[in-house]
Amino acid sequence: MRYPFLVSVLIVLIFSILGGCGDDDCPTNSLPGQEKIVGTVMTTSGPVAQAHIHAALAQAGAPGDYISASAGTDEMGHYSLPVPPGSYKLSVSYDGSHRFWYSDTGPKVSSDFADTIKIAAGSYSTTADFIFGAIKYTLQFPQELEGESLRFYAESAQEGLLLVNQYSAPQLGERVITFDFVPPGRYIIRVYVGDCGSACRNLFWLPATIDRAMADEIQVDPLELSSREGVIPPACHLKGAVDPRWSELLEGQSRFQLKAYGPDSALIAQQYVDNDSRFDIPIFAEGRVRLKTILLDYPHWVGGDNFFEADEYILISGASVPVDSITIGGILFHVVENETLCINTFKYVLVDHAGNSIVSGGNYQHTPTLLQSLAPGDYRLFIYWSFPSLWRAQWYDQANSGEEATSIVLDSEGDIENINVTLEKGGAVSGRILDSSGMPADGSSMIVRVLDTGWVFRYYWETADDGSYHLEGLPDGRLIIGIEHRPPEYARITWYPGTDDENAAEFITLNHAEEITGIDFQRLPPEVPMSPVRATGGD
Repeated sequence: MRYPFLVSVLIVLIFSILGGCGDDDCPTNSLPGQEKIVGTVMTTSGPVAQAHIHAALAQAGAPGDYISASAGTDEMGHYSLPVPPGSYKLSVSYDGSHRFWYSDTGPKVSSDFADTIKIAAGSYSTTADFIFGAIKYTLQFPQELEGESLRFYAESAQEGLLLVNQYSAPQLGERVITFDFVPPGRYIIRVYVGDCGSACRNLFWLPATIDRAMADEIQVDPLELSSREGVIPPACHLKGAVDPRWSELLEGQSRFQLKAYGPDSALIAQQYVDNDSRFDIPIFAEGRVRLKTILLDYPHWVGGDNFFEADEYILISGASVPVDSITIGGILFHVVENETLCINTFKYVLVDHAGNSIVSGGNYQHTPTLLQSLAPGDYRLFIYWSFPSLWRAQWYDQANSGEEATSIVLDSEGDIENINVTLEKGGAVSGRILDSSGMPADGSSMIVRVLDTGWVFRYYWETADDGSYHLEGLPDGRLIIGIEHRPPEYARITWYPGTDDENAAEFITLNHAEEITGIDFQRLPPEVPMSPVRATGGD
């Protein structure tokens, strides 16, 4: 080679060009263990300091594989979050606001829509910026809202999620509501009037509508302030009264609550009646509502059986809308004991004269049961339990069958019947059962069939470890008792005194809630061979 010096200089220049840029001019690979996510949090008012950034593994692996890291932003809104290699979802929150998730199309309100950030070992720093817009709403308020507290929410127009909220202290006149931390997208403004800690008195959307579909959509773009102006009109007042007889029957222990629902079944307003059973519900928006009353947790739609059949009331700002006196008929019954024994809960079925079930349910013993909105007619009431009880099931009033039951008659629309259902102790049968090998038939379900009424009691009782049983709360009359077989013959029953033919079973007669003892018998041997491994006792 003729010019070794020139060749050496050329090699040095090439390496200088490839590797000589400074830290500010070109990136360099991180060393393993130095990977990180960096970025900026910005709103229309500038960088956001002290925002909290959190990264967590996008998919959790085996127990112990969960990794999370967090960092705060500096005065320029910058953050730097060291993380080990992996796939992450990144979120930001600020000053107690909603948590937002990173996406390259803008922050998202749910992690379901977040991007997954993949960090490889020795990779460059990955950038993830959170850029927000803002909403400013200037509102004029009526004098009626003086002293009221309000809460405003920016609600996503499509998903219906409440993203950010702004509290407004009681004041009068003009209020400026600002949302500074809003992801790009389309929003509507939801307004609550009153203390939302217990129950908001009023709900509407801007510009003052109870129909969500009519709310004004606001487009929010990155680093852009979207401004609106509006007026909340004087309230429309729904005024009326609810049947006072129920409060009188309940001796003031419970009052009616009125609930108003908008076009999309959204709860718009609610209020309890006063001591005179009257109500005056202010609603600060126009539209159409339907009313529902609640008493003792029992609902009643005004004018119909459901939301769609209920009467509609048209709201007009500043006007009073009269509601005809709400008359509600039905049956109020109380379950009482003739001894100091507590049953706690019970179940009931109300049937009409033809035996068709009209309404059924359950309740606590010491809570009155309200069966309202019943048409005029002849009804019968059946009380029973889904667990063993000393009290026998009965048709009101202390009857064994629907034919013997006392009728509860509502002569006309709006009639009310107030009755007491007095419980009676039932009879009892006890004894001991052995399996076919002579061992105690322990832990097996017993079954009772009442021949006179057709009632069947099953899964109430099981035999004890020594094969003994005690069946209680039984009605008077003829009954047969049996014991279930073990799998695979669990559908087979041995009836007293030792037959699997129900028609051949020997009946036992109970009179005046007596107790019969010594009804012992033996379970039949299995028809299907059992496994060599046997449970303790049983076939």
